[in-house]
Amino acid sequence: MSIARRIGPFALAELISQGPDSALYKAVRSGERHNPKEVCMRVAKNPLDNVVSLAIQNEYSVLKAMDNQRIPSVFGYFPEDVAIATSFIGGVNLSEILQAQREGLVRIAAGTAIDIAVEVAHALRHASNVIDSTGNRIVHGHLTPSDIHLRPDGNVVVTGFGANPSSSVLAYVAPEIMRGEMSSPQSDQWSLASMLIELISGEALYTDAGDIQGAARTGDIGHWLRMAIQAQPELEVALTTMLALDPEKRFARGHQLLKALLAAGRLIGGTVSRRSLVNQILSTKTKSPQPVEKRSPPSQRSALSVANTMPNEPELMNMDFGSFSELEPVARVDDVLHELSSIPESPTPPNVPRNSEPIDFFSPPAPDPVPSLLPSEFAGMALGGLMVLLGLTYVFWVL
Repeated sequence: MSIARRIGPFALAELISQGPDSALYKAVRSGERHNPKEVCMRVAKNPLDNVVSLAIQNEYSVLKAMDNQRIPSVFGYFPEDVAIATSFIGGVNLSEILQAQREGLVRIAAGTAIDIAVEVAHALRHASNVIDSTGNRIVHGHLTPSDIHLRPDGNVVVTGFGANPSSSVLAYVAPEIMRGEMSSPQSDQWSLASMLIELISGEALYTDAGDIQGAARTGDIGHWLRMAIQAQPELEVALTTMLALDPEKRFARGHQLLKALLAAGRLIGGTVSRRSLVNQILSTKTKSPQPVEKRSPPSQRSALSVANTMPNEPELMNMDFGSFSELEPVARVDDVLHELSSIPESPTPPNVPRNSEPIDFFSPPAPDPVPSLLPSEFAGMALGGLMVLLGLTYVFWVL
């Protein structure tokens, strides 16, 4: 019988993923006195490797500096094991969602795609407003669909801040990063826009390109950008700005990016439900549903064949971003994109006690204790008696 490895108060329970230098586990805490009960534990494969040790310490420092519901919380650093404990997320990640879309198992509404992008943009904006221990603003730098998670309740969490990337996916790497420049909030914008295009069109950047490396280095994304804009013209301002070849021509501030995405979301409208999307993906893991109609296979083409068709970066349609000083809280942002949804995700209010009788939430509560006669019943009886008395009086005088 094997004994689970313990790190601090946690026992490693399940391997989630692993890279060349570290592994990510689900870990659980025994007993019921302290929270959290479940965490994600990143553990160095070789605790004596100073490079890996410094990288995990840096991830701990970056996450500790941030406090946001869309970014994992950090619960401890364990130097002897070179490990950190962060929030356990569960649910699904965007990579799984995109794979299900490619397989024809789900359809992703444009409103839901923008809603997810808005949540990620909030996380990126928060990070860029935080100064790390080196005095620099925090950026992600290697954002991919695997870093974007949807919890079972539909809330979005962005992981990977402060961590070393295990691998690079060229479809989500900004051209300036390919050329060796430092990552920035603007390079994170490019990564987010590339994912939004994939959610809208069902096809990743550089699909079937003849020279993917060259296309990624030059930012040859004209074909995919046009395909997404043709599907959703309301996204033209947001996408063409986020994907400008010159980082200086992308959105300078996080609130400008959010304003553009929210404006597109209002124009597109529709019902948004991240929770329903998560449930659909989770259901595909336990059963084999009938697939929806699949897209036709993309034809073979070269990314270089559209090298000169990239549209010019637009003026922002005279949108006055400078006067937009602060966005509303997250609940208000969600309300903007959910306002057209008339059907609640769960008909059961959250505070219904277990093992209780059904409660009618639309009727006023009965008084306690309940009288034998309600006021309305008493008034009815009194009125009836009065009518009988008047009737007898009338009969007496007539007869």
